[in-house]
Amino acid sequence: MRLAAVLLAAGKSRRFGKENKLLASVGGVPMAALAMERLAALGAEWTLAVVSCGEVAALARERGLSVVWNGQPERGMAGSIALGVRAAQKWGADAVLLMAADQPKLSLASLRALLDGFARGGSRIACLADETHWGNPAVLAIAYAPELLALGGDRGAKAVLKRHEDELTRVPCAAARELDDADDPQTLAALIETLK
Repeated sequence: MRLAAVLLAAGKSRRFGKENKLLASVGGVPMAALAMERLAALGAEWTLAVVSCGEVAALARERGLSVVWNGQPERGMAGSIALGVRAAQKWGADAVLLMAADQPKLSLASLRALLDGFARGGSRIACLADETHWGNPAVLAIAYAPELLALGGDRGAKAVLKRHEDELTRVPCAAARELDDADDPQTLAALIETLK
């Protein structure tokens, strides 16, 4: 399977305040850098970050990720997904992994389990799931590209997953609450406490 691994790292961080949340420190490392390192460690055929900030782009390049610039991040997550999916199509990928950059507890073990579940499950869509969340990150066969490209606004790929639940493999995370995202400083601080 030729996989394009796409990190969605172009959000406006509206709920986080003035700081770009992807640059917030998690154990002395920018949150986006943690996500990039885990994604790069998967060894996908192509690994890229969709970004809208020069500092985040620099972090991606330092870690060997290709960079795709989103010049209109205010249009929502769907625009970043479209940029990543178009890159995957151009490269001739068989599948695309879509992952947000604001889940500091997400482990490499869970990401590897997701790819294994996709490859062995006989399905064309797989996502991670924990006790409270499911749907992000997700791996989809490139055949779903038209549906991903048709998304609008701040809607993620979960709309496509819901439409094809009969084809979806839900892969359990390796640990509890791995899919919690850091939407505001208070939530990030609480997540960091659980990592200690």
